[in-house]
Amino acid sequence: MAYRIEKRIGDAIYVYEAISYWDVDLQQSRQKRRYLGKKDAKTGKILPPHRGKAVRRAKDYGNIYLLQQIAKHTGLPMLLQHVFGEDAGTLLAVALFEVAEAAPLYLFPSWVNTTFLDTARPLSSGELTTFTQRLGRMDDERDTFFREWIAHNHPIHSMVFDITSLSSYSTLLNDVEWGYNRDHDHLPQMNLGMVYAEELQAPLYYQVYPGSIRDVSTLANLVRYCEAFALTPDLFVMDRGFYSADNLATLTQQALKFLLPLPRGVGLFAELLAQYYQELTALPNSFLFQDEMLCHVQTTIPFQRQPLYAHIYFDPSRHYAQAQRFLTPLWQAEATLAEQTFPSAQKARHALTKHVPGAEAFFRFPETGDHVTMVRDASALTQHVASMGFTIFLTNRADLNRGHILQVYRQKDGVEKAFDIFKHELDGQRLRGHSPDAITGRLFLKFLSLIVYSALTKTMREQRLFREWSVRELLFELKKIRIVELYDGSHVLTEISKRQRRIFKAFNMNPPLL
Repeated sequence: MAYRIEKRIGDAIYVYEAISYWDVDLQQSRQKRRYLGKKDAKTGKILPPHRGKAVRRAKDYGNIYLLQQIAKHTGLPMLLQHVFGEDAGTLLAVALFEVAEAAPLYLFPSWVNTTFLDTARPLSSGELTTFTQRLGRMDDERDTFFREWIAHNHPIHSMVFDITSLSSYSTLLNDVEWGYNRDHDHLPQMNLGMVYAEELQAPLYYQVYPGSIRDVSTLANLVRYCEAFALTPDLFVMDRGFYSADNLATLTQQALKFLLPLPRGVGLFAELLAQYYQELTALPNSFLFQDEMLCHVQTTIPFQRQPLYAHIYFDPSRHYAQAQRFLTPLWQAEATLAEQTFPSAQKARHALTKHVPGAEAFFRFPETGDHVTMVRDASALTQHVASMGFTIFLTNRADLNRGHILQVYRQKDGVEKAFDIFKHELDGQRLRGHSPDAITGRLFLKFLSLIVYSALTKTMREQRLFREWSVRELLFELKKIRIVELYDGSHVLTEISKRQRRIFKAFNMNPPLL
């Protein structure tokens, strides 16, 4: 039973609600009280507690403010709103969550409750799963987004395409297969191909391929998507894994300008090296590139009635460094095994391979009496070392000079960094999901996160902020800026330090205001 109790202290009368209950352990009646307020002596009304300027709650804000401004600068919120409508706020919120926290998606609902974010409503775990599944079925919307995102970033001068593997615990995905796993995970995988704009340092588009598909087999499919998205860069940069005669034909027929290195194992590499070896080691063909002394020779190769241009480079420093890295473990293994005798060539090869895998190709194993000895194969060693330090690029653009080619190709590491961010910073290395649609939806969310993260790190590199902070350290520093909500409904922004103001200045943005 509930009843009220009045307690006078001085001139004030305090009113409580009392509730009686039976305590089973003590075997007696007990009482709980709840404070209702002060009683007005004139009117007899109870005045509820007035908390006024007392703090009700505080939410993280500084880090999310920075990420919101970065996303706005890329044009991402506008495009999401245009393509996805009422889902745009949730899409952007999840993308910012993954950049800010690098945490599993199931923590998103809790994060929304502790972050000052007005673009997303709190979602339960079940609602979030339903959302990602629905997103995975929105094929037309995702394609529209890619098309508009690419158009928004025109013109695109130099574009890189590369592939990485994503391991998965799921057995429900058609594209998850056993294949060469670049992370050496003993799990089935899917392959993720990504198109990356070098100058913008931003991802443009991605496509999922079956896990057993090799790099060289994916290019024709990519070219079709580029045509559908009106993606026509001035230069298409690829890794040597995409080299094949069919791929060269596809690129040439589609009039796509490309640059790719020639694999060492193909016959053309050996032919060009043999033909121009003397010229490449001659001083008249040397030049300086970023304080490095290199040698360069250019030649023309006819291909399907059109010229291809081969740029052949020799880097003496890299030649000696590679030779040392290759020969040192061989000579160490040779010295270790020199005192041993082996009854057969098979035993000798096995012992050598245990020390250095593949080393048996550079030794001979003649029989000497009743045992086998190891002898260096001078021809194999000389041939292998001779090609070190040499790089050959093929292109169908006649206007590329020796310096421009090196500069463009060395910037290619942007897509490799994007893959590393995708897997490790954004928790995307091993995919989990209850359905193919959920995995598809989560991949798209990761891609949106990567857009924001890439823009963040681009500015950090340009402003040399990495000298003082990592991404995580910088975001944690700004996370200290909070918005405090008072019981009267007003909000107060906590103090912004000089150190935090310096970060906002580096990003060319004003500190947050209320």
